[in-house]
Amino acid sequence: MWAVGGKGRSGGRPLIEHWDGSAWSVVPGPSLNAVRLSAVGGTAHSLWAVGSKGAGVLVLHRSGGSWKTVTVADPGASPAALADVTVAHGSVWAVGRAGDQGLVEHRVAGKWQADDVPFPGQSSHLDGITTVPGSSDLWAVGTYFGDDEYKTLALRCS
Repeated sequence: MWAVGGKGRSGGRPLIEHWDGSAWSVVPGPSLNAVRLSAVGGTAHSLWAVGSKGAGVLVLHRSGGSWKTVTVADPGASPAALADVTVAHGSVWAVGRAGDQGLVEHRVAGKWQADDVPFPGQSSHLDGITTVPGSSDLWAVGTYFGDDEYKTLALRCS
């Protein structure tokens, strides 16, 4: 089991921890500053961690023994941050926000791309993404602001 976050106030250095079944241990990550990691997901042999670095998105990948920074598609607005990540249907999917709109990025055939998703309301953000076991459905959830109130946002990709 893996957990991620940040050391220090206001986004410090990445914090990555691993549970081996009996104890937690800190695992070295890339030497970065102004970082906040928010989620980790993947498989036993290919893990992904997402978050923010300064005003931009951050993606780390672990395949083998060490974590490495990965270049992703420019979300097109700032500030930007990724909130959650999952692996589904041969792709890695990450969600968050860019500026005042939700953000969906995914990796296909080794390349990251920002997806053009029509979000409702004046502003939106996505906080989580998951697969539905036994189906090809992928769900992303968050909130949007419309009609002078915040509302629940759920997006389904099948």
